[in-house]
Amino acid sequence: MEREIWPILVRMASEAQEQLRTRGRLFLECELVLPYLWSALHDRPLSWAFSNPPELANRSIRRPSFSAVARRSHTDPFTHFLSCMPSMIRLPGPPCFVVDSKGFPLPHHTRDRFAVYGPCRGRMVRGYKLHVVIDLLGQPWAWMVMPMNVAEQPIAASLIRSFAAGIPRALLLADAGYDSKKLFELVHEFGWQLVAPRRVRGIEDPTLRDCSPRFKSFVVTEMWPQFTQRRLSSLRNIVERFFAHLTTMPCGVYALPPWVRTTRRVRAWLGAKVVIAATRRRIILSSGDG
Repeated sequence: MEREIWPILVRMASEAQEQLRTRGRLFLECELVLPYLWSALHDRPLSWAFSNPPELANRSIRRPSFSAVARRSHTDPFTHFLSCMPSMIRLPGPPCFVVDSKGFPLPHHTRDRFAVYGPCRGRMVRGYKLHVVIDLLGQPWAWMVMPMNVAEQPIAASLIRSFAAGIPRALLLADAGYDSKKLFELVHEFGWQLVAPRRVRGIEDPTLRDCSPRFKSFVVTEMWPQFTQRRLSSLRNIVERFFAHLTTMPCGVYALPPWVRTTRRVRAWLGAKVVIAATRRRIILSSGDG
């Protein structure tokens, strides 16, 4: 499928460059992103992409130097450009989203000073977490990479702020880790409704009625019929399938490779993998197999 993914990646980068119109740089962002995506598509270091350069149908795209890509891939404009690429091929879907995170642990003896200890899969490990918001079609809308010890609720709030203003009403599904009064109120400000089960169920909570959106979520998750709750649980599992495809597809990322360390490198590498997963998902949806 790499031969099908690469032309779409080139087209996405060109369209994103026309939309963003970044100026004042020697190389455009799309010219820097493409070699990085080529290396991520084949699970190779960035130096391999310059020893085995890809074929570009668009002759106007220049080939930057290795030092230029290595230096600029750690910057915020580079990551922002990656986050804008999936919107070029995103299909319209129902206004319902799912938020979750997945940990990528590192060995305990790693020298990455930014990889701190945090909870992951029931134990304390060092590494990073990928926070993502997807729709019911499995298409990513926003993501962020943070160290393992950063809480999920404030990151989810930042992700929602990044795109919720253009969607007047929507439903946001999450697990019990996102049961936060501040997050419920923030989502409600955009006209959305967060549905997340309580951390501890079956115990009377006198603060429930103090937050109307949280009380609505309590009614849905604990007082509605069981078949409705099972349906919501199956919808939340869409993000689990997204993470499963991200880690098991041929060009996916099961673990962080040895050449990807520190927060900025991990952010760029996982961002490239999310873009590739979004492209693969679009191919599957277009073929009618999704």
